[in-house]
This record gives sequence, structure tokens and C-alpha cells, in this order.
Amino acid sequence: STSPTSATRKSSDWEGGGRLVKLFPGKTYFVLSGRVHPGESPAQWMWEGFMDFILDPEDPRAKALRRLFVFKIVPIINPDGVARGHYRA
Repeated sequence: STSPTSATRKSSDWEGGGRLVKLFPGKTYFVLSGRVHPGESPAQWMWEGFMDFILDPEDPRAKALRRLFVFKIVPIINPDGVARGHYRA
């Protein structure tokens, strides 16, 4: 039997709470977030450029990455702080 602490499982195999993720077996998860703090506007440009790249249907590099990884993408962690013009909160 395999426990959540077993070294035979990758950390990407586990979801919060220790539930085993079975939706995409064999794929590694890639998490990308932008604007963790509202004042980090350059992160928004990086995020937009990454989205343009990874969603390009003709780019062979993007196709290969989509085949290999599951992308979990969060554009803005703190949308309220961005909308209110805050810098850190």
C-alpha cells in the first residue's frame, strides 16, 4: 500500500488534503501565477506573453509542452488589491 508520504509518488500527484489526482496520470503539473502583490504589474505582462505562447496552435514547442504538462494558471492572486490601486495588500 502507498501512503501520501511515500517517496514513490511525485508531489504533483497529490492535491491539497492528500487526495490522489487521477485526471491526468503521468503528467506533471505546472503552476503559473501573476501579480501575487497588486503592484507587480510586470508579472501581468509576463503572464500575458506566456498565454500567447502556450496557446499558439502552430508553435511546435507549445504543442509539446501541452502534451507533457498540465497547466494551472492564475492570472491575478489579489484582484481586489489591483482594482483598488494597492501595492502590497
